[in-house]
Amino acid sequence: ALFVGFGPLFILCLLFEQTKSLFQRWLFYGIGTFFSMSVLAVMTSIALDMVTKVSMAFWGSSLLGSVLGQDFTSGISSQALQQGGMGLILTT
Repeated sequence: ALFVGFGPLFILCLLFEQTKSLFQRWLFYGIGTFFSMSVLAVMTSIALDMVTKVSMAFWGSSLLGSVLGQDFTSGISSQALQQGGMGLILTT
């Protein structure tokens, strides 16, 4: 909102040669902010999808094991290791 609100002021900076650099810096700041927000939205969506699929696999194996009367889960330490590996992948 601040970027759009100051827009007319910085567009007026194009009128004078001395203030053209202010417009360019304002524009680059806005483009950079929009780009970083879009990358953040995409990465958050990917991470949320990945976490959802892994948790569905954990819950599905637990549910199937309880229906069939067997224990398909490999323990809390294995699940913690898998989630830690997923966190490592998501942070790199």
